[in-house]
Amino acid sequence: QSADYAGLPMDIARTPHAKIIYDFLADPVAEELNVMKSSAAAMTSTLIAACLGVLKNRPRNILYLIGNQQEARKMANRYWKPWIRQTFGDAVADDEEQAALHLKVNGVNLISGSPTEKMMRGIQFSIIIEDESDTMSNVLGGGRQTLEEAERERVKNTLRSKIIRLCTPLKKWNKDRPK
Repeated sequence: QSADYAGLPMDIARTPHAKIIYDFLADPVAEELNVMKSSAAAMTSTLIAACLGVLKNRPRNILYLIGNQQEARKMANRYWKPWIRQTFGDAVADDEEQAALHLKVNGVNLISGSPTEKMMRGIQFSIIIEDESDTMSNVLGGGRQTLEEAERERVKNTLRSKIIRLCTPLKKWNKDRPK
């Protein structure tokens, strides 16, 4: 899970459960993937590596959603930007026009953030990722739309759109007070 290995081929044999993401992104028919995972399953890093492959080989707009803006910045600085540097070079990663949460990569948009009504307007995306979707509110802040309705609007005019949801449902489990 290190940026030192970004841009290098992923060894799916070492993380066979992660193969599902690559298979899903390559599937011409599948539109949604929901993964309940362990917090140490390396699914987020696998997903980012797979998306870099998409950005490099079949560029499409990607929206990466996570619970709050602070976490979005952390993911952008810890994973997305270093991995983009490894894959596309310093010129892309260090471009003064680039913002931490809105990057232009290979002619397309890579936008990160927490889902709000404002963020979910305007751009059509081919891939929408909800990372830690169990921490997100179903209704968007600043509006009346549900997150699912907003996502459907953002992908409705794109060919082979994909929505990926990753969650860690056991993270909050308490053996003394199971829900």
